[in-house]
Amino acid sequence: MKPSNDQLETEYWYGWSTWLPEDWFIDTAPEIVTQFHTDSGVGGGPPLRVKIDGEKLVIANKHLIDGALTSTRLYKADVINAMKGRWTDFVLRAVWTTGNHGILEVWMNGSKLFRKFGSTTHTDLSGVHFKIGVYKGDWKKNNPDSILDSRVVYHDEVRLAQGANGRSLVDPATYGTGAPAP
Repeated sequence: MKPSNDQLETEYWYGWSTWLPEDWFIDTAPEIVTQFHTDSGVGGGPPLRVKIDGEKLVIANKHLIDGALTSTRLYKADVINAMKGRWTDFVLRAVWTTGNHGILEVWMNGSKLFRKFGSTTHTDLSGVHFKIGVYKGDWKKNNPDSILDSRVVYHDEVRLAQGANGRSLVDPATYGTGAPAP
């Protein structure tokens, strides 16, 4: 999914569900399964990424601090085995900005994982867009570290809302008991 870029300095809410199959194999190389990216051509990778690294779910933010590109790990926990064979619901509240008044908040299955205030993106040349699917950088290398050559992840209940009261509009839990198993 890649909608048009969301404007900077505006409050957005994103909701989605992710299903890792029961037979999910822990790989030696990480993979990004959800990302919030820019089209600016400025290097540095996605301003926000949800990554699976072994048995850990990692959420990290690339942003500016005093003009320098900085990466901040906002969340890291051994939850991948608990995510196998079931839907995991995510909600993100974001105000994308290179200034000091940005906001990032993430909930997983209704529990808040973190809240961050300050710079939330590394460029003000374009907005940010939501991308889901597997991105495995090692597959682009000639000598990848990954021991896999394919990967399946399911996403559903994808929603976007703008404004202060968007959480109930995007939260996958608001729309019933969840999607059926893939």
